[in-house]
Amino acid sequence: MFTDFFFIHADVLRNAFVLFLYTVMLVGATTLVVRWLYRKKAVAEASSYLKQKIAEVITREEEVKSLNERLFREIERLTRIQNTALAAAHSIEEAVRG
Repeated sequence: MFTDFFFIHADVLRNAFVLFLYTVMLVGATTLVVRWLYRKKAVAEASSYLKQKIAEVITREEEVKSLNERLFREIERLTRIQNTALAAAHSIEEAVRG
């Protein structure tokens, strides 16, 4: 009885199986396309975010370099003052001794 049912409806069963396979392939293809689109969007957003952060870091780096230059000039100035003060102290010490 089952074999008769199978032979009578074999084309229907085959068509149902083929339709199932097409549905699975279509769902798979749709999933891959959607994942690709979301990944593409995520990469674009991440790239934009990183470009913004790089610009901020470059700006901050320029500020830090400027500050370092000012501090270095101040250190040089204070070093010259200190050297002058030491020379004056040595001169006074020599004058006092003798």
